[in-house]
Amino acid sequence: MDEPTVGLDPKQIREIRNLIKSMKGERTIILSTHILPEVAMTCDRVIVINEGKIIAQDEVKNLTDSNSKSTRIYLEVEAPRQEVLDEINRIKGIEEIREETKVDEGVHSYIITTDGKKDVRRDIVAKIVKNNWGLLEFKRQQLSLEDVFLKLVTKEEL
Repeated sequence: MDEPTVGLDPKQIREIRNLIKSMKGERTIILSTHILPEVAMTCDRVIVINEGKIIAQDEVKNLTDSNSKSTRIYLEVEAPRQEVLDEINRIKGIEEIREETKVDEGVHSYIITTDGKKDVRRDIVAKIVKNNWGLLEFKRQQLSLEDVFLKLVTKEEL
């Protein structure tokens, strides 16, 4: 199937995805697409081809897990912006904290990138509690198939 959902409305896209999934175990379907969220939602295995050569093949989860040396965390906190940046940067294992958006007055969101060697989530939460900041959202972000593809074909570090 080449780009089976291009040009379809959301209802039709869902129907095509369900049709493809319903054939699991009965047929092998080769899906050719550059819409990587489509691949992640419908395929069990992925083959990435670049310049005519297979550069990766595995299950989606295995590709995303094995191609990430770091962990990304989304944090939304009610706290002074600079204090958050300073305190989180002091935690061992933090590679970068980047402000995403100002959500509301005094509320900011951040993407925290770690070196992946140690789980720093407890350390981050401890800083938030110690400083009496309002924790509004805290979640680990999964590497997307699109991130993996870009890393594989451009040699970017993630």
